[in-house]
Amino acid sequence: MNVLITGASRGLGRALVREFLARGATVWGVARSPVETLRAGIDSGAPFFYTRCDCAESGAIKRAVDGMRATGFIPDIAIFNAGVAFGDA
Repeated sequence: MNVLITGASRGLGRALVREFLARGATVWGVARSPVETLRAGIDSGAPFFYTRCDCAESGAIKRAVDGMRATGFIPDIAIFNAGVAFGDA
């Protein structure tokens, strides 16, 4: 199973990454933080990919999608655990 998780470096997103990897899923994490923030404490043998990406930047989103295409990663599950604050909430 292939799982895409945005907001993967902290909190719920990070917990989901760990859980899916522990269950043997291939996970592609996306977040603004460097991958080192996420890799700490993840010692799974399952395949893990990561793209540093600010979802507020369309160019960054394109790079993330291009990376998935280049590796043949097609998500079976997508968990959109990140948002963009526009200051109008």
